[in-house]
Amino acid sequence: MDTADPRTHSRIRDRAMVHLGFATGLWVSELVGVRAENVTFQPTQTVFVGGKGRRERVLALTMETVTALRKCNDLYSHSVQDLRLEV
Repeated sequence: MDTADPRTHSRIRDRAMVHLGFATGLWVSELVGVRAENVTFQPTQTVFVGGKGRRERVLALTMETVTALRKCNDLYSHSVQDLRLEV
């Protein structure tokens, strides 16, 4: 991940996706469905993920993942409400 050029939008998005996927163990189908409203930074850093049968899981985020998600969200928050994690 350190070899990816951190200055491009797609690399920042990709980095956030990799961090989120590895930190939480999400399936790809769950990962691409993550939206900004599913991620909370206050009071705790968590992501809400919908699974099979409308089950929802709440997963804790690492500080490194939070940093990557914030960078990604900063790029897109002015125009859209999702994290644009779709592939």
